[in-house]
Amino acid sequence: MDNKEYNLLNEKDLIWGRRYTNDLEKEKILEGHKEGPFVIIKKTDDKIYALNCESKNVEYKLPRYKIDKNNYSLAKDTYVYLKNTIEFSKDRFIKKLSKLTDEDFEQLKKAMYVYVKEGNKINNISLDDLEFKIGIGDVINYKGCLFYIFKEDNEDFYCYQILAINKNKKQSINLNDHLYKFNFSGYKKISKSEDIEFINFANKNMQELIKLYAIKKIDNINTKNILSRGKLIEYNNEYYIIYSEYKNMLLAYKIYLCNNLPLEKKLKQIEIDSGIYFTEFETYEISKSNDIKVLRTASEFEMLKIIKITKPHNYSKKKETKRNVNIVPCTLLYNNDTLLRYVVVERNDNKIILIPFDTPNEIIEYDLRYDFPFTISRTLSNIEYENFLIKLKKYNIQYLTKTNKGL
Repeated sequence: MDNKEYNLLNEKDLIWGRRYTNDLEKEKILEGHKEGPFVIIKKTDDKIYALNCESKNVEYKLPRYKIDKNNYSLAKDTYVYLKNTIEFSKDRFIKKLSKLTDEDFEQLKKAMYVYVKEGNKINNISLDDLEFKIGIGDVINYKGCLFYIFKEDNEDFYCYQILAINKNKKQSINLNDHLYKFNFSGYKKISKSEDIEFINFANKNMQELIKLYAIKKIDNINTKNILSRGKLIEYNNEYYIIYSEYKNMLLAYKIYLCNNLPLEKKLKQIEIDSGIYFTEFETYEISKSNDIKVLRTASEFEMLKIIKITKPHNYSKKKETKRNVNIVPCTLLYNNDTLLRYVVVERNDNKIILIPFDTPNEIIEYDLRYDFPFTISRTLSNIEYENFLIKLKKYNIQYLTKTNKGL
């Protein structure tokens, strides 16, 4: 053990160490659990105090804080248990892994603060040890009323009022086992210089969920006319991302929020408007005449990344040749480099005419005898193709005339 490295340890450090101090304690611990991660929560002149971490959320009823494995040198997501600190001696220390981000350390201290405020005790820790900055995602008490901070600037907090601590789970938002009913119909601006008391906080996932709830309540615009590719929508209390449309129908993937993931499904992570979501790429057809709410919009770059996940294009030459045979008018293709979509409007032997599907503003002639840079998606239905031809007129594309000239 490196004494010098141990002496340099400080608050926020994520370390690897022994869960025992003597041979008797060691014998009582199962193999594979004798060592593990710890977070240093407090350091004095002569002592270091740490919180134990576990990779499995086994002790569900114990107060805990989750840290994401992707942000640290960890093989699995890890839960920091708040109930008891450990006096972490040199004999326990093995190595330093990483350092918690400022955001994670602040939220960890907030979780401990909430736990102590409720009348619980954490040995060697007092409220004075848990200093943090109040900000976005926090629940505060201002003049006897509860508010949730959704935005801030240098001088003020912008807050939704919390109407009640709610007992009805279906009409409430759960923050650390406390149910709140929010009023999203307006907001209150509160000066940072006012007397404000910290009450609770929302983690990153819950902050994203509250944003969705707020958009649903605030946005009263008729969204029927803006349903299009890239829109994150809510339909029948479930969420979807639109990837295509034709006439009165939407083609969409069902998606799941971070706090409501079905364990039985193999999900992939996607990004929509900088928010994290999960999907199995289940395809649904949804009529535009239904009651649909638009919540967010994916950027074109985010949509290209989603398409790239669903359309791998590492094909062999043999497979490419077979696909070339199947390329006929009405075929929808993806360009493997740009991920843009094209419709085949005509074929003459080895030559095909393509027009961009989403923005039909050009005509492209392609020779199939050269390397094939496309992936076949599917064949458009008659309704889809008719709708596409109508779209061409809006862009003043007369492909038949130009096709004859090109060939």
